[in-house]
Amino acid sequence: MDDPQRLSIESMKVDSPMLSLGLDESGSAAAPPKDQPRTVGWFDQGPKLGSGQGHAVLTIHTYRNGNALGNELADPNSGLRPGALVRVSDGRGNTVCYTFSRSTKVWVKDYDPNSTVLYDDAGAPEAIIVICWDFNRATAAWDSRILFHLTPLAPSA
Repeated sequence: MDDPQRLSIESMKVDSPMLSLGLDESGSAAAPPKDQPRTVGWFDQGPKLGSGQGHAVLTIHTYRNGNALGNELADPNSGLRPGALVRVSDGRGNTVCYTFSRSTKVWVKDYDPNSTVLYDDAGAPEAIIVICWDFNRATAAWDSRILFHLTPLAPSA
């Protein structure tokens, strides 16, 4: 698959543009520009989507006031549900499909950057959507991340 161009989740009526992004100033997978609430970033320094191994990392914004795709994914009433089909397409019409399997919350204070909970170039194939969560008004920082684990629908070639 070439660089991804679109992410769709039919059950949520999501059809979002994607950008290939590297590292941000802190050394983490970069997020899309802050004024693009529905754009998905793909961390292009890790495994590709559809790869036979490792975690393809996707970043999506959450806004304090809502109104971003990350807020929609985490919504307890209408958000991403286990079994939901997630499609990623490139500009040439190639598509890889995943199903949403589970989510985990990782507290920033407890995160071990040497772990494979997020970045893993050699493990089982998976795509992981990362959103910020638990905004702390006192520090103006997000205290946690929610990781949405996506399992490939079919084995990769």
